[in-house]
Amino acid sequence: MRLIIQPSVRDSAGKYQLRSELIISPTIRHEFFFVVEESDYHPAMEADAGPYLLSQLMHAMRFGGSLHVEGALCPVLRKNAEAFMRRWILWCPELFRWVDIVAEDALSATRASFHRQGAISCFSGGVDSFYSYARLGQDHGVPLRSLMFLHGFDIDLELSDYYEETARFYRERLMLRDVKIIKVRTNAYASARKFQLNWGKIGHGIYLGAALHLLGHDHALACIPSSHSPDSPIFPWGSNPVTDPLLSSAGLPILHHNYLIPRFEKIAELAQHEDCLDMVRVCWRMKGNQLNCGGCPKCLATLVALEVASPDSWKRSFPSVTSIDSAIGHLRSCDLNRFQIEQIEIARHHAVLRGRESLAEALANVISEKQRRKASYGLMLKEWLYEKKLDVHLR
Repeated sequence: MRLIIQPSVRDSAGKYQLRSELIISPTIRHEFFFVVEESDYHPAMEADAGPYLLSQLMHAMRFGGSLHVEGALCPVLRKNAEAFMRRWILWCPELFRWVDIVAEDALSATRASFHRQGAISCFSGGVDSFYSYARLGQDHGVPLRSLMFLHGFDIDLELSDYYEETARFYRERLMLRDVKIIKVRTNAYASARKFQLNWGKIGHGIYLGAALHLLGHDHALACIPSSHSPDSPIFPWGSNPVTDPLLSSAGLPILHHNYLIPRFEKIAELAQHEDCLDMVRVCWRMKGNQLNCGGCPKCLATLVALEVASPDSWKRSFPSVTSIDSAIGHLRSCDLNRFQIEQIEIARHHAVLRGRESLAEALANVISEKQRRKASYGLMLKEWLYEKKLDVHLR
């Protein structure tokens, strides 16, 4: 296999497309791309093969063998990538095979050195993103300088208007706080689908690392906010505290921030920052000019936790919701997944600790109703399967 880094292309709008092509066989090829604004482009993005290797590594692991990288690669990143592969092969032996990484050149310390300062963090606008936005500098002593806002992850490439509008909203708000939003367009999600990589459980983490390395030439630290915590573990998961640090190079350490903080504590921290409450985006369904629809399970679970942490704080994030009673009414009528039910249970627990008995009771009723419904569905499914099996036997 070969990984070829293509020369960058500047389009008529001034944006730079940076591409790599993975040649697996004469008939199997894949092109991966990043697109950055002209103001964010730097020639260093083409001097380091690191982001291109990471963006295509899991694709190559689907086949295994030797991978020749036509470019200069940091020896530390290559060694870390080997540890990364060992871990994922251990977790998913039926999916991944070992890849021998052979780089054309080693990225020297001189070529890799830039005036690095401040931290860059992945940013979606959600609770985890804003927790890192609020706490990263304090936790690690490196001031947050940039936020990487990706198009082609949770916002589909076809939703260009929505992405641009949301990016403009964040850029205008965060510019006042000396934090820069860097836009990156990529075909990461489409690539994961092509190579049958489950987006949540497997694929998304290494693409985050690849994009951070693309922009990391003048940053001292890169951060991937934790999307899970010990109170709601899902393992393996594409971004996790074990393999995210293995995406680090000699020049750019990548940290997984902050896995040990439960989601409720992150939401409680968010409730103390009014500027963050005005900007948090937990919803994938934009409603008019609002960031959150206020009616989907993800919105409602976050809203309830905010109410428990700080009464009425949710009103800044979910202006379409009229009252906490109406939110709980919506919770009763919508389908909740296991993770969301767990979050409601955690919110109920904290409501009890805070002496919010009526709210705790209302949440307990929601949980009880959802559990009964799921048990009922399970019994119906068992009965259907039994009848189907009996019908086939009688024939």
